[in-house]
Amino acid sequence: MKRLLFRKKKNFLSKSFEEDRNITINTTLIFKLLKQHGFSVKLKDRKLFGYTNACTCDPDDTEVCNVYIAQKGSLLFEFAITVDKIDSYRYKIKFKYDEATKEFVEQKIIPEVILTNKPQIHELALAHNDHLDYLMSNTIFKKEVYVVGSVHGCYYTLKELLSRFPSDADVIFTGNVCDFGNYTKDVIELIIEKNYSCVRGNHEVYFLENYNNPQSEWATLPEYGGKKTLESYKESPKLLEKHIEWIKTLPPYIEIHADNYAHFFISHGYGRPYYRRRHTKYADDALIHNHYFTSDYKWDYESFENNAFTHIFSHDIVDDVLVADHGNMQKDFGLNTGVALGKKLTAIELNTLQIYSQETDPRDIE
Repeated sequence: MKRLLFRKKKNFLSKSFEEDRNITINTTLIFKLLKQHGFSVKLKDRKLFGYTNACTCDPDDTEVCNVYIAQKGSLLFEFAITVDKIDSYRYKIKFKYDEATKEFVEQKIIPEVILTNKPQIHELALAHNDHLDYLMSNTIFKKEVYVVGSVHGCYYTLKELLSRFPSDADVIFTGNVCDFGNYTKDVIELIIEKNYSCVRGNHEVYFLENYNNPQSEWATLPEYGGKKTLESYKESPKLLEKHIEWIKTLPPYIEIHADNYAHFFISHGYGRPYYRRRHTKYADDALIHNHYFTSDYKWDYESFENNAFTHIFSHDIVDDVLVADHGNMQKDFGLNTGVALGKKLTAIELNTLQIYSQETDPRDIE
C-alpha cells in the first residue's frame, strides 16, 4: 500500500512514499522536473555505492542510499532515493522540505513522480537504467522522444497509444507498420501527416516488392498479411502510389547521438551485431531481417565490444519487452509485443527508458 508519513525535524516536514503493485516511484522524472523548474541538484550523501545494490535501505531510517539537495535561490529541499527487496525492484522515496518549498513539492513534484498504473515501467528497464545520476545535471532531449514497436496496420491501437504522449513529442517507428491489421493505409497516412520518422522493416520490403502482384505469396498467404494491406487501399489508389514512394525513402536505421552518454541506435531487425557496418549496403538486409533469438546470421556477427549505445528494435515477437544488458552501457530493447496477434503495442521513451503499452483494439484485427 501507499504510505504517507508526516514528521517534523529541524524545521523540515517529511513525507515518505512506498511503492506497491499500483504505484510507481518515477525517480528519473524528478531530476527532469527540477531542471525544468530551474532547480540545481547536488548529491549530498551516498551511503552505499549505487542504488541498485541497496537491499537494506529504509526510507524511515537515516541509512538511505542517495540524498540529494535541490536549490533555487532561497528555495531548498532534500530528497532521498532508496531501494529494498531488490529481487522485485521496489523503489522508495523520501522528501524533506520546509514551509517555503512545501507548495512546490506537494503540488508540482509529488503528483508527477507518484504515478498510478501509468505508464508501465518495466522492472528490468529500471534495474538497468543508467540515466538516473546523469539526469541530475543533464537533459538528454529537450522534449520527449518515443520509439514505437511494430504497428502492423493497427490504427486504432496506435491512436490510443499516441494520445498518451505530449502533442509535440518526437515519434520514431521501428518498421513493419503495414500488413496483418485492417488499417495499413490509415497508419501510414498518419505517420506521414505527423511527419514522424520510421525505419524500413521486412514487411515494408514485401509491400514494395509485391503491391502490384495480387498473386504473390505476400498478397495471398496469411503468414505475410499483405492481403489486408491491399484491401485497405481498394478505394484509395492515389494514396497507394503516395505510400509506395514514401516506403522507398525509409532508411534501414536511425541513429540519435545526443552526446557521449545518450546514444541510441534504432533498426527493425536486431542490428547491434552490424553496427560497425551500418553504413554499408551489405548490412541493410541484416538490419531489417536479423532475429535476436535465432542463429541465422550469428556466423557473421561483429564483436559487441565498445558498442556503447542503447539499441532499440522490434523484429522478434515477445510477450513483454525484451531487455538485454551486455554491460558497459550496451543495452537492447525489443518492442514487438504482438499487437496484430491481439496482444499489445509498445513504445519506449528515450529520456527515461519508460515503457508504454496499449492493448490491441479489436477493431484493428477482427
